[in-house]
Amino acid sequence: MKLLFDPLAGKPLWFLRLLWLAPLLPLIFETDLTALLWLGSTALILMTSASARAAVFQMIYKSWPVTLALGLVLGSVVGLLLNPLMDSFAEQVTGTAIDLSQFADVQGDAGAYMELLIVALLFGGVIEEVTFRGFFIGWGMTLFGKHAAIPLVIVSSLAFAIGHFYQGMAGGISTGIFSLMMGCLYLAFDRKLLPLILIHAVSNFWGVTEIYRFGV
Repeated sequence: MKLLFDPLAGKPLWFLRLLWLAPLLPLIFETDLTALLWLGSTALILMTSASARAAVFQMIYKSWPVTLALGLVLGSVVGLLLNPLMDSFAEQVTGTAIDLSQFADVQGDAGAYMELLIVALLFGGVIEEVTFRGFFIGWGMTLFGKHAAIPLVIVSSLAFAIGHFYQGMAGGISTGIFSLMMGCLYLAFDRKLLPLILIHAVSNFWGVTEIYRFGV
């Protein structure tokens, strides 16, 4: 079965812009169906729009060695230095602690650690970057123009923050700041996605490993 075709070719720009909104709205207005609507609509659009695929799946920044080095180095800087600073800032601003209690059983449990790590690397590192950076910003700039870059970063970061409010207000603010940073890096790396995937995955590796070693 051929999945990668282009039935949306030639459709009016206003229609494609409405399609771009389809995965965003369930993220902003959360319901029990948010994950299904968000991921399902994103996948469907990517399968049926060559324009979306071309914008999203620009992967390599300059070269493979440069891309890998940026991902590993910046991912470690973000995970070990910047994320703790953003968490501390968010907690001070809100006067509340980030709620990671649902991950409390990971501490000292190698099996739970590996399960959470796989989710953090694949879902956080890959799926979130494909959608929040590649789709919302990358394809968004194709549809709305390069002048819309910063508004797209802000809107996608708002949606990203809302999706993390299960960690409390401080968690939502911290992840929103993280998303703003990642959106700016995405623009700085000429909308190439793989450096962002690696940065996100590596930073998540350090975060999950910290939970395993020291708890929440």
